Amino acid sequence: MLHALRWSLSSALELLRLRQFGIVRCLVGWALELTLVGWALQLTHTEPRVENEHADCARVAEILHRRKLPVSLASVSDFILGRARAVPPEAVLVDNVSLYCISEHEAVFVEVPPGCDVYACASAPSPFLFDAQFELATRVIRMPLQALMRLSSQVEFEPASLLLLSNTTRCGSMLLCDLLEGVPGMRVLREPDALTCMLALGALSLDAQRAIVRAVLRMLCKPTRARPAAALRAGEDEAGRQAERSAAAGAEGGPPRFAIKPRGHCIKLLQLLDDAAPGCRHIFLYRDGLTTVQSMTRAYSSESAQLSRYWLMQSPLVRSLFPVDAAAVKGVIVISDDPHLEWARSEAYFTQLPVFAKYALLWAVICRTYVQRRAAGMRIAACKLEDLERDRERFCAGVFAWCAIDAKHAALAALASSQAGDAHGASIFSRSRLSKFGTMAVDSPTLRRQLDEICDNCGVPRLGEQPGLLPGTLGHDPPG
Repeated sequence: MLHALRWSLSSALELLRLRQFGIVRCLVGWALELTLVGWALQLTHTEPRVENEHADCARVAEILHRRKLPVSLASVSDFILGRARAVPPEAVLVDNVSLYCISEHEAVFVEVPPGCDVYACASAPSPFLFDAQFELATRVIRMPLQALMRLSSQVEFEPASLLLLSNTTRCGSMLLCDLLEGVPGMRVLREPDALTCMLALGALSLDAQRAIVRAVLRMLCKPTRARPAAALRAGEDEAGRQAERSAAAGAEGGPPRFAIKPRGHCIKLLQLLDDAAPGCRHIFLYRDGLTTVQSMTRAYSSESAQLSRYWLMQSPLVRSLFPVDAAAVKGVIVISDDPHLEWARSEAYFTQLPVFAKYALLWAVICRTYVQRRAAGMRIAACKLEDLERDRERFCAGVFAWCAIDAKHAALAALASSQAGDAHGASIFSRSRLSKFGTMAVDSPTLRRQLDEICDNCGVPRLGEQPGLLPGTLGHDPPG
């Protein structure tokens, strides 16, 4: 009881601090706008101007202060920014600038100090890309989405060089990222929120969404060395372009050079990603459903934001008072637009489910989405974490063979997995931190019945059921 009260108070204080940060951010923004208006009245014709400043140019600003809740979606509102100035869009192509997030109207990049590598898990302050970017950023560069689209079309990108690691969350996907990072020439991106932001752009046409996803993938997989802006223009000679292409990506059928692990609910984008990058490789990682949901409940109950999320999930009154927020929370759980899942979207049904059952629903819907995409003909295979724990050599050999990675790297990965530490490092999901939270047992017949109904309705194995395999699991089914 005392622990629950302390947790609730700390959560409420963290949310209050975030609200105060939002108010300060607005005040600073207004003050800068008033200053700019005053300066605009004093402008003379001799002052330099940037042509098509707002339509074609990016704007860079120093970060004055920052605050965000742990693992919350990346947003430009995470920062209080100083006065902005115009820069060419090509400014984002240097090594120490990376895509942070997008909206319907703009793309947001962050710049880190020279020499910092937000992709290097070992040296970054967090294994998650969105967290490392937030912590290390010194400046923010914003540009209209149309400018991003034009710029990305000049960046060389081979879809065959990309490996997408879909997952249920809490399933060992960070460990798999560590193993892949050991492959020479492989860059691993753990949860880039520029992709997560696509979930909020569902109102756009499919063609528009594909174009944006294609642009986002190109910018996430841009070459890591600095490139002069002049080399990106249409006059670049074909020999130079071919050399760049060969260095940045493998040829068709060759090994991947980029691995992207999106957040779990980004599996909703799976078909969109495949359309935007035809020829990319897909793999889906999962583990026993009961173990996964227990881990979800333990991990997500440790967040500062859990207090507000809990009431948005569980309280009919709070859900009616904040319908937009309530719909967003439900959308993160029932991530599929599948008409068959209308029962899960029912307000009466969703509200009465306990939190544990809601996370079971999330696991089941993610697994169902994988099964559907594979049945529809997508070339995707699954791998199960328990297989790694049972036979490391066989697991790594199967995964690396599916990904067209040399077998010698699979043997090294198997050895590395046996010596691996905590893949979550010092993040809020570290083992040492989560060990303070208990594991919930399913000892209620009512809860067990709800869990079984969820899995049966989604057409996936019941939680805790053995062997609990999904079709296309490497080492059990022939690859699709």
